[in-house]
Amino acid sequence: MTVRRLPALTAIALVLAQIAYPLTIGAARDRVTVVVVLLSVVTALAHARVTRGPRFAAGFLLIVSGIGLAAEIAGTTSGFPFGCYHYAHDRLGPAVADVPLLIALAWTGGLYPVWVVANRLGSVAAVRVPLTAAGAVGWDLFLDPQMVADGQWTWCSPHPGLPSWNAHRRRCTRVPGMVNNSMNPSPRVQKSTDAARSPVGIFTNAGIP
Repeated sequence: MTVRRLPALTAIALVLAQIAYPLTIGAARDRVTVVVVLLSVVTALAHARVTRGPRFAAGFLLIVSGIGLAAEIAGTTSGFPFGCYHYAHDRLGPAVADVPLLIALAWTGGLYPVWVVANRLGSVAAVRVPLTAAGAVGWDLFLDPQMVADGQWTWCSPHPGLPSWNAHRRRCTRVPGMVNNSMNPSPRVQKSTDAARSPVGIFTNAGIP
């Protein structure tokens, strides 16, 4: 197996894990959730490593998951900027300040494919950032009802409505600009390889459970 094929292989494993998600309940579903998030992160980082190099991959992980963890801690502690919510305890692994570390990793696994698609559609920041923000909002709006229904996190209001939408909008429109400022596209991107295609397939066909 060549390193260049790794993103495609982990993407296939991610899709299979997604299929398993609705077929499980309780603790088994929690384990599948962890596997899906980890596979999404591994696929994203493998693709970044192959197409842009190890420093880019490490930087993306540190910046996006670092911002994500800090934002989630601020959000669950103060209610700003996302609104009042909290995570379930002891379901998704180790936590920092009651925020599962898996959640911070999910920011990388979820936003990287969106960022790749935005970069394919737009060559300048004025196009990439809005596209990344729009894709990220869509990802979060897909994710939130599913995870709330599964009890992974809970909004303080039983009917969040507009506040919840504003939370999604604030959550997903600030990070893309930060990422864009820190991570400029590299000429090493190989559009013809399996590795380069796999994040697009993840974003359009899978997502995060």
